Amino acid sequence: MTLLSEIDPTRHFQLWEYHVSHGTALVRSPRGGDETNNIDIMLFGVEYLALPRHLDAVLLERGSADDLRRTEELLGREVDPERVWALTSAGVRHLVVAAKVDVRETSMDIFDSPLGGG
Repeated sequence: MTLLSEIDPTRHFQLWEYHVSHGTALVRSPRGGDETNNIDIMLFGVEYLALPRHLDAVLLERGSADDLRRTEELLGREVDPERVWALTSAGVRHLVVAAKVDVRETSMDIFDSPLGGG
């Protein structure tokens, strides 16, 4: 199931923040220029995160069976398949294990956090 279909390839995403203590992360395409809103990919209950700092033309989807096997191999334990996610950028799949993923378009200042300050 695709949650965020490939968007305008001119939108640039960044690993914007990560809070170890709360297991939360934010991947953001900040507003600016012709873009009036941020696109925020919020990750909650993060157990594993393998993302580069910069991502373009992002596609977010549930992890595949191969992704599940890979994360279990990396973590050395069983992983709930519902917690495996893939963010694809430039044809490369980047894996995340998180309890919840929420995607929102926001008009907040780019330095304000929807994660609540961690």
